[in-house]
Amino acid sequence: MCEVGFSGPRKDLHAGSVLESLSLDKKVSLRSSDKFRNLTQTLLDYFLRVSTKTTGIESWTIYRALVSLVGTLYFSFYYKCFLIVSLSKGLGNYTLPRYTTNQMIIGYFQSYKFLHGDKEELFLSMLTPSNPGPEWNDWSQRALVEGPVIVHIRLGDYLLEENFGIVTASYILESLTKLGVLLDNRPIWVFSDQIDLASRIVPPTILDRVVWVPEIDADPMATLSIMRLGTGFVIANSSFSWWAARSKQILESPVYCPLPWFSGVGTPKDLLPTHWIQVDLNPKEQK
Repeated sequence: MCEVGFSGPRKDLHAGSVLESLSLDKKVSLRSSDKFRNLTQTLLDYFLRVSTKTTGIESWTIYRALVSLVGTLYFSFYYKCFLIVSLSKGLGNYTLPRYTTNQMIIGYFQSYKFLHGDKEELFLSMLTPSNPGPEWNDWSQRALVEGPVIVHIRLGDYLLEENFGIVTASYILESLTKLGVLLDNRPIWVFSDQIDLASRIVPPTILDRVVWVPEIDADPMATLSIMRLGTGFVIANSSFSWWAARSKQILESPVYCPLPWFSGVGTPKDLLPTHWIQVDLNPKEQK
């Protein structure tokens, strides 16, 4: 079950959860509730903050055990059934204990290691929109014909968060050069949450080859599924483009990603597949 009332999922144009547009497995159900909304959101935000810490009091075993106990009591009451709240420690891959009872898992677990074999095939099948719209059909056909290179520029709230950082023109140009895009005729499809600002980041020398792709059918998941069709990827330090590259439909498509991933915090553990190529965000000028 996925609770979409308080977890702050990405919304579509009509303020609905984008999870509802996925081809979810029958074992997955969505539940929306406003009950205890403010307190629940506050607790979840704090639990998530604790789960990302590896230093300070919030990383202490006893303190984390107390936080988990509070969460267990609160959410057992919230769901009217006993469940155990388990917190990750740090960013990325982390192994949690498994319980036979209900369990709520809180943390930033993004890692390429979690999906493999049948699990990967099942998960990737859910990323295809259940009811694709006319724009999705048009762009997907166009991608098959043009074989575009995908560039993602994540802005929005990243501009206000100094610990994240954003991609640079030098990073984009260096990645495209390594991809060989400057020597072939593939179009460069650029996706961004703020196209006006992104146009100032894209290197001027490639602007005539850029196709600015809008949000497809006003649905972020439809947009992500179009991004998966690239013949090469220059991604941002964003979960959105990470998933597009991780779930790419052309397996041999190379992926270039920023180094460092975050400007002010460490790269999540086991976030990047070993065959992805890291490119400096701000390469030093060679003397």
